[in-house]
Amino acid sequence: MKLTNRSRALLFCTGFMVFFFLVQSVAALDEIRGDLSPKGQVNSAVVVQRLAETWDGKPPSASVRITLTPDTNNMVIRSTQKVSVYVVNETEMIKGLDSNWSLSQFVPKKGWINQTSIIETNLTYLRIKNDWDIENFTTIDKEGKPLYNVVFYIVIVNEQDSLTQYSFKWKTTNPVVDAMESVFFNLVYMMFFLLGAALLYKALKARQNPDRKVIAHSYMNYAWGLIAGGIGMFAWQFTAFWSALDPTFDWSGIMAFNAMPTWVLGGVLTSNVLTFLTLVCMGASLMFMSNTIEKDIQNKKVPYLTFFLLITEALIIAFAFVLLVAPALSDVLGVIVYVWVVALALVGVNIVATYIKLARASTGMLRKKSLVLLISLLVTFMSILLLRNFVNPQFIANSLASFFVIGIYVGLTME
Repeated sequence: MKLTNRSRALLFCTGFMVFFFLVQSVAALDEIRGDLSPKGQVNSAVVVQRLAETWDGKPPSASVRITLTPDTNNMVIRSTQKVSVYVVNETEMIKGLDSNWSLSQFVPKKGWINQTSIIETNLTYLRIKNDWDIENFTTIDKEGKPLYNVVFYIVIVNEQDSLTQYSFKWKTTNPVVDAMESVFFNLVYMMFFLLGAALLYKALKARQNPDRKVIAHSYMNYAWGLIAGGIGMFAWQFTAFWSALDPTFDWSGIMAFNAMPTWVLGGVLTSNVLTFLTLVCMGASLMFMSNTIEKDIQNKKVPYLTFFLLITEALIIAFAFVLLVAPALSDVLGVIVYVWVVALALVGVNIVATYIKLARASTGMLRKKSLVLLISLLVTFMSILLLRNFVNPQFIANSLASFFVIGIYVGLTME
């Protein structure tokens, strides 16, 4: 499957249009802008936002993620002329409204007088409660644990005798980064599906030639491997759509995998069944690729590692359903998961080691093909498994996976 220059140009232009459409959409949601009438007149002040912060009482824990974007816990206010900004509780807000925001009639918790630019950082619950002196109150969450809350209002008052424009941002993220997050979050699974379908087409075509049956077998395995990976990633987007359309989806707790023991893999499989599904799809992806490695490159009559992974995959899927009727077997599933992890590791090492040996022992096109596949596979899987979980923003990992999965296709079809 080859792309013409016209097709490439069309895809590039379409991607550019979608990207900037998303940038515009996100930017519109991240900022409040408005006009303030001259001082003392109607609409010379505005209560721009009722804000709240919540804390569960636990000490802030150090994040395991590396964040490459600036901290977003900020308030940024800008204006064309001098304004005063006040932080008030509900009682003082009512007094301010009744007195047209005369300082002699209300007492703000925090204030900035005659400013055109205000930037406040590290706006956590504790900072707002202690430094801004906001009263807190306690509520109970759905698990019966206490939550500590603060509620307050931000007021902007024009201090000039002419029209003033203002901009208010509260904990807003970079709209360009948000747009790239959305673009590459969707692009990565689309690329897996698209290239998987392209390899399926090439496999079916190659099967018609008796001399290309081994190549067709490789194409077919990698095609299903990419499609399995695409399913694992698309599941997250599908549930995000479902959650946005139906609020009961989140309330029901349907995505919790409570039957999985918390001691398995540090409890990461317990909170969300999608994590389990993603790992199963990743295992299926490696299984199909391993079949090509053992049968087509190592010329093994029996692909033992592939069968080992296949059996453990089948067992964890079967036991996941068995737990619905026999929760007492949860520890058995936990043990099987660790056996499955061993199978994954053995298969992964075998794939990498085989391509390294092939690259070192070969020359010319075969060596080039092996290196392209080796590098593309490593970057793609490391981006999805490691970078997505430990580096923010996630579009870095998704963009790398989107581009290097093309390398898998190119390396495989290189002749």
